Amino acid sequence: MSAKLRRIAVVTGTRAEYGLLQSTIEAIAGRRGLKLQVVVTGMHLLRKFGHTVDDILADGWRIDARVRMQAGRDDPTDQAVGL
Repeated sequence: MSAKLRRIAVVTGTRAEYGLLQSTIEAIAGRRGLKLQVVVTGMHLLRKFGHTVDDILADGWRIDARVRMQAGRDDPTDQAVGL
């Protein structure tokens, strides 16, 4: 009987939060029996904030999903539409 991999998704939306999650991401990726899935959202996908999804890719992580939540404006209406 082969063991099933447990999928663990890490969701990141800001550069600061990604920095805090890096050790967790590395631990999941290095553990047998776990399959890391990286979901990128929020500011990572906006050029206005540096398009930091490129930093995640440069670190060698595969992006499993990109979830756009903002059109780039920083107002309550745009945030509500994003949800």
